[in-house]
Amino acid sequence: MFVKPEVLVICPTAAGRMYLGVLLGRIWYQPLLARTVDEAIHHANRSRFAVQILDGDLPLETFKSAIAVIKTHPLTKTIPLVVFASTTAAPPAETLRALGCECVLPKPVDFSLTYATLARLSGQTRHQARVSLHLEVTLEEQLPEAMLICTNISEGGMFLRTPSPPAAGSVLRIRFTLPQDNQLIKAAATVVHRMQLGTTMEKEPGVGLRFSSLAEQDLARIRLFVQRQILGDLRWS
Repeated sequence: MFVKPEVLVICPTAAGRMYLGVLLGRIWYQPLLARTVDEAIHHANRSRFAVQILDGDLPLETFKSAIAVIKTHPLTKTIPLVVFASTTAAPPAETLRALGCECVLPKPVDFSLTYATLARLSGQTRHQARVSLHLEVTLEEQLPEAMLICTNISEGGMFLRTPSPPAAGSVLRIRFTLPQDNQLIKAAATVVHRMQLGTTMEKEPGVGLRFSSLAEQDLARIRLFVQRQILGDLRWS
């Protein structure tokens, strides 16, 4: 059974803790919320978390003191530290890294960058968020089917359901329109893995595609769609 990696969040404001807690829960992490570094150390005595997050919009001396405690305490000093900081309130990224932060992320949150960073630091194999859906995708290749159903999509690719999956390495030219959108997206995509009918009872037959040619505006459209599906109207204010 998949166990959600635990992530420690240190943030003095209730709104910030709420936002990060909801965000982490929706992207399959278990948040541990702390208002102060003392509360964070209390959590560390009971849990072994994969990543720790610190809100960087604090008075400079308070911020430096918090990092000093985190990076010297035996329970937290070896765990990757991510700082969320707005450009107007926090020290420069170079200063933060010099203090011991593994990564500095912008606030307001860049969802795609945040997802990839947390996945990398926590050792996850998937670095792009994906969402499930039922989407008709038209193929330009001469395959048995002219149209397949996409069952999940990310900014990096999609899964197409088919009982006759083409060979790994095949390049397919596809076109589709995202739900509640009227802009046609055209792309080239490479088959990176295939699941044949009857291989396993748990997985449906089909192919996993990685986009190999996709216009920047279409990438942005897919990225925004995935973000909205996961976060809805959630905002850190």
